[in-house]
Amino acid sequence: MISSFKSAITNNEGIIIPLSNLKLFMYKDSAAYFRSLVPVLNMIKDIDKVATMSEEDRENFAGFKIHEMGATLDSLSGYYEFICETEDNSKKIVRFNISGLRNNYTLNDLTKMNLKLYGIEVGKSKDANLAFEHMMDTMLQENVNSLESEDYDQIKEKNKTESLELPIIDILMAGV
Repeated sequence: MISSFKSAITNNEGIIIPLSNLKLFMYKDSAAYFRSLVPVLNMIKDIDKVATMSEEDRENFAGFKIHEMGATLDSLSGYYEFICETEDNSKKIVRFNISGLRNNYTLNDLTKMNLKLYGIEVGKSKDANLAFEHMMDTMLQENVNSLESEDYDQIKEKNKTESLELPIIDILMAGV
C-alpha cells in the first residue's frame, strides 16, 4: 500500500494532493476547537465546586456528562476541520481523523508544526465558517431568513461569499 502511495505521488497522478509551506488555523468554536479543550474539561471533577462559575453557568452544565465530550465529538464526525492557507495565499479546508494522530500529537499541535500534507479532495464548501453551531445548522439544512432589507454593501458582500468555493481535502498522511 505504501509503495502504491509513493508511486501516486512520484508519478503525479493527480489523485493525491501534496501541500507544503502552509499554515493551519483552528476556527474558533469549531468542533476541532472544542475537541482541543477536552483535556482541560477532564480536570474538572465536580462542576459545582468551580468557584469562578456563576450559579447560572453551573445550572447550564447540570445533567451534562462533560467527561464524555471528547467521545461525543469524535462520534459526531470522523474528521476535524482546519483552515489551511498555502504559500500562494489560497485557502482550503483540510480534515484530519483524530484516531490517525500518532506520537501523542493533538489537534492543537498541528497548528504549530511545519507540516507536509498529502490528501484527497473530497468536495467543496461554499463557506469557510467551521463553527460547530453553523455545522449543525447546515447539517439540519436550516436556513435563516431575514426580514430585514439588504443594502448595497450587504448584497455585494453576500455575492462575494456566495462565489467562494473552498476545496475540502481529507488528509491521508502528514509529516514534518
